[in-house]
Order: sequence, then C-alpha cells, then structure tokens
Amino acid sequence: MRSPFFIGRALALAVPALALAAAPSTPREAQAARIWRDSFGGKPTPGAEVLGDASAWNAFWRSQNRDTPAFDFTGAVAVVAYGGEKATGGYAVDFLEPTPQGNDLVVTWQVVPPPADAMVPQVLTRPWAVRAFPRPTGGVIVKQVNAD
Repeated sequence: MRSPFFIGRALALAVPALALAAAPSTPREAQAARIWRDSFGGKPTPGAEVLGDASAWNAFWRSQNRDTPAFDFTGAVAVVAYGGEKATGGYAVDFLEPTPQGNDLVVTWQVVPPPADAMVPQVLTRPWAVRAFPRPTGGVIVKQVNAD
C-alpha cells in the first residue's frame, strides 16, 4: 500500500500535466479562450457590444478604471456583455459556445442568477464579462438568451 505522501505527490504531478494537455495548442486558440469578468462596473441595463479594434478595447477598459490587457485583434475579436443592475450579488454573465452562421459568428450570452438558496451580499451589482473569439470573415452577431 502506498503512503498518503506518495499519493499526494503523484496527484500534484498529474494535475498540472492534465491542465497542460487541455491547453489550447496555438497562440490564436489561447487568445480566443480568454475571458474577463466582474460584478461591478458594468452598465445599468443589459446589453452587449463587439470590441473589434484597439480603440474600442482601450475605451472599455478605461470605463472600468482598469489597466488594459494586451490583445491582438489580427485574428480575434472581443465581445462585452452587461448583465444590468442587480439588487444583490451572485449574478454572473456567461457566454455559450459560439456558432458559425455562414461567414458570421453568433455569440450567445446570458445572465445567470444565484441559486435560490445561496447567501448573497445585499449590494447593488452590475455584472459583466468580456470574452475573446476567433475573428470571423463576416460579422459578429450577439444574442442574449434567458438562463435555464
């Protein structure tokens, strides 16, 4: 029988290896998998916008009073979705997997409420999320759906 130390060490070595195996294989795929999110700083009403160039990207991050992350718009585009103002914490903005539609890319997002039995802070929040996607040859169509 192996000691708990051996098993713990084996797991410590195996978990990072699994994470590397699942990592995107190219820099373009890695950038397209990036996502940023927060519960504060979004807009008071739900909506979304495409950040298709450095000017829009920089303006968004300035509006959040944050440092602007590096982003290469050559093969990617970003979408920001705002969940609107909520009376409590625990809300999140999530993106579903994008779907191609001809030359366009359909990006679907939703506002996910906290579980009914969750203990959440009683504070006004404005959740938002930004996700990078591969740049389509056509346009980006953004749609909001209701969380299931």
